[in-house]
Amino acid sequence: MRLLGTGGQGRVLRLLDHADGPDAVVYKEYSPRVVDDVDVDVLRQFVGFAHDLDAPARAGLLARTAWPEAVVRKDGVVVGFLMRKAPTAYTASLRFGDETTSELALVQYLLNPPEYLAARGLRLSPRFRYEFLHDTAAALDLLHGLGISVGDLSPNNLLFSLTARPRGFFIDCDAMRLAGESVLPQVETPDWRISEVSDEDLATPSSDTYKLGLLAVRLFGNDQQSSDPRLVPSRLRAKVTASLRADPGRRPSARSWVDTLAPAARDAPDVSDTPEATPPPPAPDPVVITPPTPATPTRGRWIAAGVLVAVVIGLIALVVDNTPTSPTGGSSSGSGSTFTPRVVLPTFNPTFPDLPLPTFTRPSFTLPTNLLLPTGDYSPLACLFSVSAAPDVRGGDGLDEAKFALGSTVCAVNRAQRTHISPIPLAPLVELGPIATARIVGFRGEGTASPRVVADLAKEAGGCVRASIQFDRDYAVVSSAVAGTC
Repeated sequence: MRLLGTGGQGRVLRLLDHADGPDAVVYKEYSPRVVDDVDVDVLRQFVGFAHDLDAPARAGLLARTAWPEAVVRKDGVVVGFLMRKAPTAYTASLRFGDETTSELALVQYLLNPPEYLAARGLRLSPRFRYEFLHDTAAALDLLHGLGISVGDLSPNNLLFSLTARPRGFFIDCDAMRLAGESVLPQVETPDWRISEVSDEDLATPSSDTYKLGLLAVRLFGNDQQSSDPRLVPSRLRAKVTASLRADPGRRPSARSWVDTLAPAARDAPDVSDTPEATPPPPAPDPVVITPPTPATPTRGRWIAAGVLVAVVIGLIALVVDNTPTSPTGGSSSGSGSTFTPRVVLPTFNPTFPDLPLPTFTRPSFTLPTNLLLPTGDYSPLACLFSVSAAPDVRGGDGLDEAKFALGSTVCAVNRAQRTHISPIPLAPLVELGPIATARIVGFRGEGTASPRVVADLAKEAGGCVRASIQFDRDYAVVSSAVAGTC
C-alpha cells in the first residue's frame, strides 16, 4: 500500500495489488485514536445503503461521492473501509515554484486571491464558478432526498473538476449522517462551523445549505473566511443572504439553489478572470566595482611645485643674459660693435617646507571589570530544529512555513520537558519528548485558515510516533494529537 493522504481521523492508502481505473478503490484506515469510537453497525449501514439503491440512484450517488463500499477488519476488529478512488478528472496540475505536479483537486485551492490562483496555474471563469456551485447544490439535493446530510461541508472534503461534469465530488463520506446516524461523532472544520451562528443540530439539510452559502461567498470573493453576501454577484445575493440566516427554518433548500444557478451558469461568460502568472524578474546586471584612484601624497606635490619654479627661473635668466652689450676697451677700426653671448646656467637649491608627519595616539583597551549578563530565558533562540518532508509530500511556500513551524513546535515540546511548563495546544505531545527528529509525511490546507501536518516524530529514548498538528493562518499551533506509531 502507498500513502495518499492523512486527516484527523486516519489515513488513506492506495492498494498496489489492485488495478487502477474507473472502478479502483482505496483504503481508509482509522487512526488508533478514533478506532474505538467507530460505530461499526452504522458503518455497515453505509456500505449496504448504496447496494440497496436502484440503478439510477446508485449511479447518481457514486458519480458524486467516494461512498464506502466494504468494511475492513484486522484480527477481527473493524479498522477501516474501502471506498471508490476519486476519478482522475478530480485532480489538477498545480504549479509550486518551478515544479508542476498532479494533485487532488481540493476546493481549498480555489478560495484564494487571484495572485495565488495564477501562481498555481489555475484559470477560473465566472461560468465555472456558477457550474461548480450548481453541481454541488444538485449533489446536496440528491443526498438530502436519500436521507443523507453532509455535515462537515468544507473545502477539505470537496473536490472540483476543471474538465468534467459534475464539477464537484465529495470525499470523507463516512463523516456524513445517514438517516440520522453517524459513524463517528460529528465534527466541523474551523471557519465552517454552524455552531458559531446557531444553536442547532449538526449535519442537517439546513446546516448544509448554510455552508453552501458560505461556499458561494468564498468562491466568488476569493477568500477563506468571509461571510459577506456582497462578495457574490447581484443575481445570487438574495439566495446567499437567505442561506446565511441564523434561523435554520428560514433557509432555502438545495433544490431552490439549483433552480437559481442553472440559468446563471448558462448566461455567465466562459472566459478566465484569473490573471496570468507574473514571470520571475530578470537577473540583475552584475555590479562592477572600480577601486578609487589613490590620492597623490602631499610631499610629492611639494617636490613637483619646486621643480616647476626652478624651470621658470632658469628660463628668465637665459633671456636676460643674452641681451646685447658694448665691449670694454673697444677699437675704432671696425664698422660696428662686437657681441659676445654669455650663457649662465641657473642654479637652484630648492627648499621644502618642513611639514611634520602626522602622529596618531595609540588606542588603549581595557577589559570590563563588571560585565552584566542577561538574566532572561533565551533558550528559544538557541533551538534550531531541522525538519524534513517525505518525497511524496507536495506544497509551496506553505510547506516551508509548516516545516519551520513544526521545528519551533518540537523545540517547545523539548523545552517543556525541561521546564515542566506545557502550552495547552502541545499537551498531547509533551509526554513524547524529548524528540530527536521530525519528518512531515502529510500536509493539507495550504492557503487556508487551518493548515495541518502529519509528522513522524522519533523520540530520543527510542521509538517513533505519528502526530497530527493543526495551525492557524499564521502557522501558530492550534491543536495537536497523537495518531499512532510510525
